[in-house]
Amino acid sequence: MPLKYFFIENYWYFITYHTDYDIKLSSQDKQIILNKLISLSAEMDIVILNYAILNNHFHLIFRTSEKKNEKMFIQKLAGSTARAINSENGLTGNLWKKYFAWLIASEKAFNNISAYVLGNPIRHGLVSSFDELFEYPYSDFKKACLLNGREFVENKVLAVLKIKEADDEKNFYKGFAD
Repeated sequence: MPLKYFFIENYWYFITYHTDYDIKLSSQDKQIILNKLISLSAEMDIVILNYAILNNHFHLIFRTSEKKNEKMFIQKLAGSTARAINSENGLTGNLWKKYFAWLIASEKAFNNISAYVLGNPIRHGLVSSFDELFEYPYSDFKKACLLNGREFVENKVLAVLKIKEADDEKNFYKGFAD
């Protein structure tokens, strides 16, 4: 299993935030989250590798060179997006449930988690093809394809989606902490 809530400088982290009470995020809400990801990562010297913003949660893989910034980034991201989305929708109270954060401790885990994040809009039915995913505005699948080659990225995503589809969690998590 991945190392949960364990922060070390210069490592990649995988975080997931779910909305409280399964609140559905609108396109406008997703854009707020994306804008905050971009602005906070620049402000706090955070490197974002992959992200996917879905209807009731988002996934993010990131890294920073300062240990103290990981937790601060996660807290600022949750707080600033909650305030902005609540304000935009005339709401009060919690938007996010507790987050999950894992240190990615192996290359196999890194590859699996990255593919999982990139393919999440397909897994949740927000898009039905790689062509649609390429144009999905709340994921960086397109960027990953342009950097690494579309066929390569699609094959990695397909492999991870098949593992998750078969509910073979042991294979998915195998090697995370190796």
